[in-house]
Amino acid sequence: MAHKAVRIEVAEFLDTFFPLPEGVTADQHPQWAEDVFDELAEGEVLTEQEIQRRFVEAVNDNDLIPGLKMSTSSEKPDITEMGNFKQKPDAAIFKADSVPTDGRPHWADQLITVEFKRNTTSQDPFDDRKGAELESDAATRKEVRGQLIDYSELVFRIQHRTALFMILVINRNIRVLRWDRSGTVVTPAFDYVAKPELLCEILWRMSLLSDEQLGID
Repeated sequence: MAHKAVRIEVAEFLDTFFPLPEGVTADQHPQWAEDVFDELAEGEVLTEQEIQRRFVEAVNDNDLIPGLKMSTSSEKPDITEMGNFKQKPDAAIFKADSVPTDGRPHWADQLITVEFKRNTTSQDPFDDRKGAELESDAATRKEVRGQLIDYSELVFRIQHRTALFMILVINRNIRVLRWDRSGTVVTPAFDYVAKPELLCEILWRMSLLSDEQLGID
């Protein structure tokens, strides 16, 4: 799998990869509470585990991905892991009728992989600063990027995939990524606590995608 990354703005990402189905308009979205992510406002003092817990609860308790659920999986690897892989992503999105309850990744059933990081700069694998290289050479950033690449390659190995979407939560910031065999498309990071409606729209649009649009072959 190629590892070249390209950044596009969130609006273009939505139009390109999360188009609304025929007959559905943007103003038909569910009603979202303005304070839906307020429990994460103090992100700088929260541990990574607490960020993960509060974020997953906000998504599931408010049904932000209708028909789908987010499940955590950072403690235990899959029992039937392929080869020597013992990867444990922090969470993933599954169909609501098959969401795991054992805290394991269930790689074969993941629709969208989710990873959480606490440090906004040092653990962000991409750099949005003007004039900077998108794929930062800083050691900690490269390490996180390598981790995400490993996750995507494992999903492609286990599932029949043409593409994989991934959500990267970095404290109060978030990116959405799309992996395919030619590389990665990534959005700029944005503050989802300050702009909850933007993340809610992204998640809602995710819920409307067909298996083919999700990259499932």
